[in-house]
Amino acid sequence: MTAIIVFIVIILGINTIPFLHKRQFPGIERILIQVGWLVTIIYLAFFIISFYGIKLRGSFLNAALGYTLLMSYLLIFGVVRPNSRKFIIVLVAIPVMILCLYIQVLNQSIYEHKFHKNLNLTIYREGFLACGEIIRINKPYFGILNKEILYDSNQCLIGINKVETIEVNQ
Repeated sequence: MTAIIVFIVIILGINTIPFLHKRQFPGIERILIQVGWLVTIIYLAFFIISFYGIKLRGSFLNAALGYTLLMSYLLIFGVVRPNSRKFIIVLVAIPVMILCLYIQVLNQSIYEHKFHKNLNLTIYREGFLACGEIIRINKPYFGILNKEILYDSNQCLIGINKVETIEVNQ
């Protein structure tokens, strides 16, 4: 609860920055708002398709998208003057920022191993309440996307550093 209150106080503090200067930058404000909405739509689209087992390939793409979202929101909060559009943006931005921070901090890829021809085994650490690491087997799906073939979180495995696979002849 304390972390949420601190987060809201920081957001409110950043929102007071436009009151400190008298200049207005309507062109920059418009561009920042458009970039913010675009990144929000892209981020939420990737978040929704992740429920169907389709995720971005590699951890750097997800991190880059998440940090771009966070930076665009912080710039919007710090530059755009308060009005009804900014109020709507803040109402949409705060839940999306909390979701983004949760995913960036708690959904970490620990280990990746390529086996077979196009299959990839990835070990994730997910959240405070997870029993242990989560094993995912992915295959390339389309461009920068991976499709999950197997998702196993029932094992409660802790401290996985290395995975060895063997090849089985058919």
